Amino acid sequence: MGGNGRRVQVQCVKSNTKSKRVRAYWRRYTPPPSVHEVFHMSGVGDYNGPVQRIAPGRLTVRYAYSCGDPSFAFLSFTWNGNPYWDYANIHVDGAAATGTQYLHPDETSGYFEVASQSDCSWTVIARQVW
Repeated sequence: MGGNGRRVQVQCVKSNTKSKRVRAYWRRYTPPPSVHEVFHMSGVGDYNGPVQRIAPGRLTVRYAYSCGDPSFAFLSFTWNGNPYWDYANIHVDGAAATGTQYLHPDETSGYFEVASQSDCSWTVIARQVW
């Protein structure tokens, strides 16, 4: 997911003993990578997202959840990649938790899935840099 095609002028100063020569040339400007939010959802219970595309590389996943019934409480956040069924998962046990973890999916097309008990409220945010 590359540059925007803008061009900027750069000056190069070459020094020698008799004079300074200035030479101007053009180069392609490539903006620095930026953070993109690829998933942001709050809900209760389970969620299956639509098929979408993500960039190759690491996903930073921030989550927070809380469950009314502490027995068997959990949160599971999964990237199901197509067409080869790439599977990247974060699974957290306990009645409540907040944290950041990382996924490293291989496939760039697929869908996100959140699983928890029906009384668990959650918020999950997944970001990538490109």
